[in-house]
Amino acid sequence: MSKKYPMTLIILSPDVDKIHMAMTLAVTAASEGRPTSLFFAKKAADVLTRGGWDRLCQAEGYAAGAFDAHHENAGLPDFALLAQALGAVNARFLICDAAVTEYGITSDQLLSHPHIEVLSLGELLKQGFGGDWMTF
Repeated sequence: MSKKYPMTLIILSPDVDKIHMAMTLAVTAASEGRPTSLFFAKKAADVLTRGGWDRLCQAEGYAAGAFDAHHENAGLPDFALLAQALGAVNARFLICDAAVTEYGITSDQLLSHPHIEVLSLGELLKQGFGGDWMTF
């Protein structure tokens, strides 16, 4: 059996298209048995807080709710389904410790599911060593 290299996705943009694509790619990688981590930083970190997804928009200005409705109508996964699938394949949801500080995010504001870990960029670099990296 060949070694499964880690896949690390760094999500900086609060644009729902980019977050949705990152999560879709993460589901694919994790489904193939690759250790997969999604590291939310800067303004994208808000998506890991209660109601965070609903506060986001596409670059064109469409709200996340309209984005989800469009995907559901097309038979495609929305944010909640992707988050659930990522939990099922043991993908890690990480939030940058600097973003937590910068935006004053408290532990009681974070989503309870999926489990979210607060992590430094330095620790992320150590854990993703030898794998693939993508930034959204």
